[in-house]
Amino acid sequence: MGMTLHFLGILFGFLLFVSTYAQAEVPSWKIKPSVCVNSMSGTSCEFNIKIFTANLPKGQYCLYRQQHRLRCLAHNGFPIKLTVSLQTQSSLLLKDAGDQVILSQILSVKSLTAKKQRRRLRSPWSLF
Repeated sequence: MGMTLHFLGILFGFLLFVSTYAQAEVPSWKIKPSVCVNSMSGTSCEFNIKIFTANLPKGQYCLYRQQHRLRCLAHNGFPIKLTVSLQTQSSLLLKDAGDQVILSQILSVKSLTAKKQRRRLRSPWSLF
């Protein structure tokens, strides 16, 4: 009984070590900010973003907004500052030298006012 518990303890410790090591090797990134706020819907919104990466393997990478290439750089070229102009929601992609998508993030546009004011069809008050 004691040998079985000892073996299970060692197995559990090994699995914990392997899962921690596997999680540490997954590439990730943070993009700040990921939302641009403009004054009116439908107008262009330009903002500066900063991209931080973690666990990115050595190599060359390219940043894309949808299918438009923005910039290419080496793995050690991060963090990076970038100016982006959007009118609608868009995807920011990080591709490796083999053109495979490694990471992706949605960039959103929020507006303070609507594009068109809708005319009220009936009066807000009534006699009856």
